[in-house]
Amino acid sequence: MKTKSRIIYMLIMFFAILSIFIFFPTSNVKARTAQEFYKYVDTANGIVDAGHGMPKTTVCSAEDIASIAQYNPSLYYSNEFLQLIGKAVTLRKNGDIFTMDKGACVDPHNYSNYATYEEAAYYVRAIIDINLSGNGDVYVHVPVSKADPTGQRAIGPDTTAARWLYAAAYLASSPSDSAYKNTFTINYPAALGVGVSGALARARQNNTAKIPTMLSATDSLAGSKYEAGLNDAYNKGYLRYKGRFVLLDGYTYSSQGAVQSQVVFRGDTTNTHIKLEKVDEKGKALRGATFILYNTSLKKYIGKGNTLVSKASAQKLNYNPIVLQNLPAGKYVAQEVTAPRGYQKITSNISLSVTRNLNSSTDYDKVKNTKLPVYIKLQIYKYDTKTKKALKGAGFIIKNKATNKYLTKDLKEVAKNKAYTFTTDEKGEINIPKIKKATYIAYETKVPDGYVGRSTGVTLKMNAKTPIGNPQDTNIDLQIKKIDSKTKVPLKGAVFKIRDEKTKKYLNSSGALVAAQNAYKFTTNAKGIISIKDVPAGDYKAYEVEAPEGYTVSYADGISLEADDTTVIPNTKSISLTIKKLDDETNKPLQGAVFKIKDEKTGKYLNAKSELVAEAEAAEFTTDKDGLIEIDDVPIDATYVAYEIQAPEGYIVTEGNGIELEKNEVTEVYNTLKTLSFNIYKCDADNENKALQGAKFKIKNKTENKWLNSSLELDTEQKANIFVTDALGMIKLENLRNGEYEAYEVEAPTGYYVENANGITLVDDDTVTVPNKAESVDIEGTVFLDGGKGKTNIRNDICEDGEGINGVRVILKKGDEKVAEVSSGYDSRGNSTGKDGKYKFYGEDLKIAKTELSSYKVIFEYNGIKYENVATSFANNGSKASESSEDRSYMNWKYSTVTSNSKIDANGRSINNSVSGSTVEYKYSQYPNEGRYESKVIYETNAKDDKGHSYDNTYYANDKYHITASTQNAKYDLSKQNIVDKTISNVNFGIYERDLPDMAIKDKLYAAQVDLTRQDYGKTYSHVYEYNRNDNFDIKVRMSDVYNKSLERELYKSDILYNNQNQESLKLYLTYEIVVQNQNTSINTTVNNIVNYFDSGLTLVGVSNSASIDKNAGVINYGQGVQYSSVEKYNNEYNKVNINIGSNTTIYVRYQVNQEKLLSLVNLNPGQGVNIAANVSEINSCSAQKNGKPYTAIDNDSAVGNADPSRRLQTVEDDLGWAPDVNLMISSKTRITSGVVFEDHTDQEFKEGQERKGDGILNSQDTKRVSGVKVKLIDIGANSNVANVAYRYADSGISELTTETKNDGSYELSGFLPGNYVVVYQYGNAQYPVQQYQATIYDKNRESSNYKSHNVNWYKENVNTRYSDAMDVYDNFDEYYKLSMLNDGSKKRTDIEKTWANGDNVQHLKYDTSIDSNLKIDAFTPSMEFLYEKDNRFTENAENAAEPDYTINNIDFGIVERARYKVQVDDKINKILLKSSDGNTIKEIVPSADMNVPNVKYLPSTGRTSKTQKAVKGSLEMELDSEILQRAELYVEYGFTVTNKSELDYNTKDYYRNGTRGTDSNIVRVTVSNMINYVDNELFYDDNSQMLTDSTKNSDYKWNKMNWKTDASKWIAEDVKEKLTNSSTNDSTYTTVLLGQYFDRSALKPGQTSQPTKLLVNRTLTPTQDDMKYSDWTEIVEVTKTWGREIYKQDTNGTFGETLGNFNPNQPDPADVNNKNPGTNKEPDFHYPEDIIIHPPTGISKSLILYTVLGITVLVVLAVGIIIIKKKALK
Repeated sequence: MKTKSRIIYMLIMFFAILSIFIFFPTSNVKARTAQEFYKYVDTANGIVDAGHGMPKTTVCSAEDIASIAQYNPSLYYSNEFLQLIGKAVTLRKNGDIFTMDKGACVDPHNYSNYATYEEAAYYVRAIIDINLSGNGDVYVHVPVSKADPTGQRAIGPDTTAARWLYAAAYLASSPSDSAYKNTFTINYPAALGVGVSGALARARQNNTAKIPTMLSATDSLAGSKYEAGLNDAYNKGYLRYKGRFVLLDGYTYSSQGAVQSQVVFRGDTTNTHIKLEKVDEKGKALRGATFILYNTSLKKYIGKGNTLVSKASAQKLNYNPIVLQNLPAGKYVAQEVTAPRGYQKITSNISLSVTRNLNSSTDYDKVKNTKLPVYIKLQIYKYDTKTKKALKGAGFIIKNKATNKYLTKDLKEVAKNKAYTFTTDEKGEINIPKIKKATYIAYETKVPDGYVGRSTGVTLKMNAKTPIGNPQDTNIDLQIKKIDSKTKVPLKGAVFKIRDEKTKKYLNSSGALVAAQNAYKFTTNAKGIISIKDVPAGDYKAYEVEAPEGYTVSYADGISLEADDTTVIPNTKSISLTIKKLDDETNKPLQGAVFKIKDEKTGKYLNAKSELVAEAEAAEFTTDKDGLIEIDDVPIDATYVAYEIQAPEGYIVTEGNGIELEKNEVTEVYNTLKTLSFNIYKCDADNENKALQGAKFKIKNKTENKWLNSSLELDTEQKANIFVTDALGMIKLENLRNGEYEAYEVEAPTGYYVENANGITLVDDDTVTVPNKAESVDIEGTVFLDGGKGKTNIRNDICEDGEGINGVRVILKKGDEKVAEVSSGYDSRGNSTGKDGKYKFYGEDLKIAKTELSSYKVIFEYNGIKYENVATSFANNGSKASESSEDRSYMNWKYSTVTSNSKIDANGRSINNSVSGSTVEYKYSQYPNEGRYESKVIYETNAKDDKGHSYDNTYYANDKYHITASTQNAKYDLSKQNIVDKTISNVNFGIYERDLPDMAIKDKLYAAQVDLTRQDYGKTYSHVYEYNRNDNFDIKVRMSDVYNKSLERELYKSDILYNNQNQESLKLYLTYEIVVQNQNTSINTTVNNIVNYFDSGLTLVGVSNSASIDKNAGVINYGQGVQYSSVEKYNNEYNKVNINIGSNTTIYVRYQVNQEKLLSLVNLNPGQGVNIAANVSEINSCSAQKNGKPYTAIDNDSAVGNADPSRRLQTVEDDLGWAPDVNLMISSKTRITSGVVFEDHTDQEFKEGQERKGDGILNSQDTKRVSGVKVKLIDIGANSNVANVAYRYADSGISELTTETKNDGSYELSGFLPGNYVVVYQYGNAQYPVQQYQATIYDKNRESSNYKSHNVNWYKENVNTRYSDAMDVYDNFDEYYKLSMLNDGSKKRTDIEKTWANGDNVQHLKYDTSIDSNLKIDAFTPSMEFLYEKDNRFTENAENAAEPDYTINNIDFGIVERARYKVQVDDKINKILLKSSDGNTIKEIVPSADMNVPNVKYLPSTGRTSKTQKAVKGSLEMELDSEILQRAELYVEYGFTVTNKSELDYNTKDYYRNGTRGTDSNIVRVTVSNMINYVDNELFYDDNSQMLTDSTKNSDYKWNKMNWKTDASKWIAEDVKEKLTNSSTNDSTYTTVLLGQYFDRSALKPGQTSQPTKLLVNRTLTPTQDDMKYSDWTEIVEVTKTWGREIYKQDTNGTFGETLGNFNPNQPDPADVNNKNPGTNKEPDFHYPEDIIIHPPTGISKSLILYTVLGITVLVVLAVGIIIIKKKALK
């Protein structure tokens, strides 16, 4: 088998390797060692490898290495390089290699910073796919890892990051774009590289989580000079390019060996365009629809200029066809806003293709509209044909002739079987006020009582009442009148047959109904009349068989006749055609529509004579003023179609494709008003080629005196839309309602006057040019200090009252030429404007042309150190200028580093040097009463404006400090601003007080970490005490007595003692947090160097740039190390170290307390401690950055390097900080765990068939506490591999941690070390024996979490719910922990359950089953990890020196009574049979309460139902004559059943532990294995006796006669046995005692009753003078089961207990010694049927007979005596 497995394995490996070569073919560039690879690159570059010390043995595979030479740019485009990229970069979705025509390589690094490169080796780091699917999506692919299993990350196409990636794709794809080239001052390849880098950097800044980190290096290479190009790319590239970026990382091998990156892009533009055409149902183009376009990929609409906008700004496209090119990528749908007039609007999205052929005239997405329906009214009038009265209750169903469908109640069309029956009302009417136009037929389905209905349908009139008569159900009259259809003249000679449509029979000449062959032909007389009287009622139709001479038959298919009325039947010599032309909205008749009329059958046309001729001779018919064309006498056999060849004036042709005409009816034809198109062109009056954007117009339809609204519909002037000229100066309007239009200019373009306010006439399909003249303007504004001086108000970047400031330099320039300059607070004429910072330039003086405003800019100059411009806002009160980023960058760099230069001189001055060589002068001031020390920078200037006004030194500065801002930098175009009274106002400029680096340092005790290492575990328990004393850099607070009060740290005595025994087990570390900070968080201060002074009793462990407290682990985690110098001794108290902080503002210095100090704590008394001196820090040099760029480091209230640390309380500035002293002390507290052992409450009453279990929670019901339970804290070791009793460490010594619960069930364990523990409870005594009690339920979820999943912190959870926290040992001492090592004499639960077993694992419960109170069982909690402190998340309040409270309360344990068991036996008389000596049945009795047997009386037995009620044994009594008794045979059949009356219990571990019910098979079942029956001594038992109720025998029921001498002791209690034993014979007083084992086949669950067991006994009767009485007694003596407690013996209020084998049939009630009556001792385990009593022949006793005979004799003697006496007396 092993050989076979190996062969299979080798085959699998072979095919796996083969598949790799098939699906992943190797590159034609073989794998080389690095040395070979570099040689290849050198050859390509024509250089020789200098052989620098880089590894040369690494194998570089061509699958993932790209080699690029820096000397040979052509290698960027080499085939091998592209192949390498293509090989490694594949589409993830389908595996295809992605290639495009264009390629560009971008290097984001500035090589001028490095020495010459010999070569570079790169590998693919990541891939960024841009819009490959065409849906705009962006994906980043990175190597697959556990942290990133898919390797793919999506970036939403509508995000800023995606937009910048599109910008980068645009730049990389368009190196020849002239617009882009002109953006830069250097040649475009270099600019391209920097531009792409800048775009990629911005993409990453907006999505750092998705885009690879390596792109962050490109950020610094995109300066402000490229911003315009980047913004241009941002706008041009978005969603219009697709391609792939390949990001490469590697080593460039030069003298420096620098790490470099490359970005390679391959991609091209993508074109998305749509073509849409609106058509009608016949495919003909429709005008008048309006659409908007929705990009479903980006969830945006298309606005003007193909921009992505919200729905509110979507461009409405109202021309046809619609063609849009160069749309943003994505999937598109069209949404119809308005439909063409007369057509239904499409409400669903219309999917569009984005790849239609732009050069095709037929390739369109065709969007079809359906005409709106025309509605009519239907009305039926039902009447009596004779009396003409209206008929109510007639029912009709109505059919649409065209669709053959029927109407429902709500006028929907359905099959006939679902049709609604319309019923006539009191007026005999059915009214349908509005229904779609069609031909409808009504069929009568319900006829009014006493009337004859119609069997044929009636065509209903449109918009008119259709009368339908019903004749009464009697004979009726019929009359026909034939007339000419036009002249109405009566016609003679028309011949008809008349048929009843119900019977299908015809009328004969006498008016009778006959078969068709006997039908009579009725002929109209000279008056055109046929009159037929008194015919049977029916539904008659007249069928025209012959027309009058010169006429054609018109009703060969029949016409319905009205009963008792005249039916007029017209005839026509020829037919007529009528056309009515109407407006489709107003229904107004239209004159002037021209038609040709064609017969579709012959292809010929009507001429003016109504003749059919060739098309060339066709007549043109024109509608009159009523909109009518009427043509008479046209040929009959033709199908006429009217073709509209000219619409009425102002309308468009609607029926150019023809409309079929109804003969002899009016055909309505609708027209739609013609629409118009206009263009308005707005231009400069002096330069027609200069288009003007922003001119606003209202458009009026003079014909109807209404105005165009936003939907291009005519409306009131209040709802008129404002139409605005676009960037081309155009307003284009299409699909307008016909009429004369005028445009009214309501607002001119910016900088121009309104010229056409009185309106200009617009011309259809033409462009009207509207010129405007330009203005000239003044410029004014305010210079303001945002928030006011000293930042008294909240900044909001807007100018508010009281914020204006004077003295700021304001310059007006045209291009680069200065026009004027003023000091804010003055105008250009030299006049003061007040003290609110206002300035003004007069356009009249300075010749500021409004049309040239775009060439003007306003410049502001001010102190650049103290102030900076606010955010620009073009609102009225906003700031309109901003600084040059180059100026601000230089200013920030110039003072970005300051270093200590001089001490404070006698004049209070000091100087710091800056990085640029400039100096910063300070004025030093002290305010000791205020706890404030500060240095202020000195500024000064003497500059003036054009008119000699000085600038304010508060806001201005000398040249080395000032800076400028301009409107041009803010892109505030003066030409686009509102002009009021020839003035551009609010050209405001705001500055705010800059956030200068208010450098400060604070030094605080961050945390103390205690480590206790358990030598036996090899594990360290740590805890961090966090300190919160913080001065918030407030010097005044820092100098207070409260701040300088010593901090304290307490340690446990147990840990100190353990450390004494195990040296170095206890360690204490102090970590100080030194924070250097600008008080403004927006500035990143770089402290280049600080000095730290620390207690000489500490050892410096390290300095880190970050620290975090892991509260779960109880340790401090430190970040990257910070360099520091060697430690020097400063004085006897302090050591000193210099720390180079570098770029960090916060550092953490860690010290270890020497062991000598810790060991000295052992002998200290409470309140005494060991002191550690204050920690002191000072700043020496610093730099500043903001947003990653240099920023001025000038501090406004501190100068570095001027403090004396030995006099820190006298020479302090906020660049000096210290942490107070620390005292180490012994804690007065110790570690404690405690809890309660309780009895979980259950019901006192027996709960038959129900569960007995607690809730597992200690609550108010649980009043019983368990004392004497042994409780031990068990140390299970670091890996739960041991179980030893834990130790207590105290001054008194070391002892084991064990205890017993008190009277109130409580316990307490204390003085232990940190470690892994369980609490073990050992219980079991006379009060709570383990056979009757167990651990209460433990929640299954908690078991899974706490035991199985090792949740060692469970005791910290749900602390307010007092769960029972321990489980019994069930079947394995080592189930969770090595508890077998305790060897404490306890038992497993599964062993306890076998206590009553006889070696067969089955419990045998009998009278002698006893409870063993000496049995013990252990219950154990889940493991608990007791940490150094109770909760690692504990934070000590250092201000109060609080000691942690290590008391773990409520580790509780509950026990609960187990389910109670009980069985019941029922013994009854099944049947009694009495047979005569000859075998005949004398009596047959089946006892029942309602039986009626002569001479038989039945009284059932009753049991105890309460403790006070006695049980009564019943009787069955019968009277028998002596003749019958002679040799009669009595047979009695008893029946026995057993019922399990126990409480519900399961034998599963889950139920025992958690109370989780098992399956039915897990229910504990009880078997009655032995039962005793005491047979009456007067009755006899035979194994072969056959039952009375069936053919079974006694032997079938496993009855065995007991050997009393040998077996009685097995089953019966000794005292009962003695009472039932004959002392002389030592045998039973009962002749027959049966032991029954039939029930052992029935394992019963609670509530179940066994199959019955039967017993037959008999006796031969003999005549007697005494009553004969027979009894039976039965008791259960053995019960077997596999699980649970003993049979429950105790009585409760509602139920009775029982004891097996304790029943004495001679004395059922022990308290009643005289009667064999059960009395009060009725236990469920024994039972008795009724006594059988047979009375003597007279039915009375022998004594009664004797007394009766004596009485009679006495009476006879008396009677005889009386007679004798009388006779003698008479004589």
